[in-house]
Amino acid sequence: MLIVSVFKSIFRRKSRTILTAISVCIGVLSLFLITAASDTGTELLYNELDGMGIGGISITNSDGVRELDKDDLDTIRCISGVESATPLIIKNCILESRGESGNALGWGIDYGSEQIISIEIIDGRLFSAEDIKKCKFVCILDSETAKKIFGREAVIGETISVNLNGNYMDYEIVGDDNAEISLF
Repeated sequence: MLIVSVFKSIFRRKSRTILTAISVCIGVLSLFLITAASDTGTELLYNELDGMGIGGISITNSDGVRELDKDDLDTIRCISGVESATPLIIKNCILESRGESGNALGWGIDYGSEQIISIEIIDGRLFSAEDIKKCKFVCILDSETAKKIFGREAVIGETISVNLNGNYMDYEIVGDDNAEISLF
């Protein structure tokens, strides 16, 4: 009896029934579109973070505790499931050359820099194992900073003075990248 009453009501007010059906369809379609957009955005975010090397962990050293050394790094590299381990230091510094200076964010990094951050080299090269082994003072300068300090992007072989914690050190520029950060 209830089912018969429902069908009579549906056919009695056809325009209201059609509008209700259309509203439900639009609502369900909107829900699917929002979910799909959200899933796509989440996937793109995870891909971007993985591309930056964020798909890992960071181990920091507290003040008063001995510094982590090569043996510690080798121990971490030997842990099951560790794909790679690269030391990283991030510090504010001042870059100076040719009478120009500016604040920068310096990244002290091992030759495995591509594990930490995505770098698109325009000119020159990345750090090498030999650079690290011989403790060479080399850096990769982003193209914007190169333009500001040297007036051009092609600065391979130039030297830039880096003031880090009050200590000046001269670095040879071995690479030029598209990033908006400076690596040294």
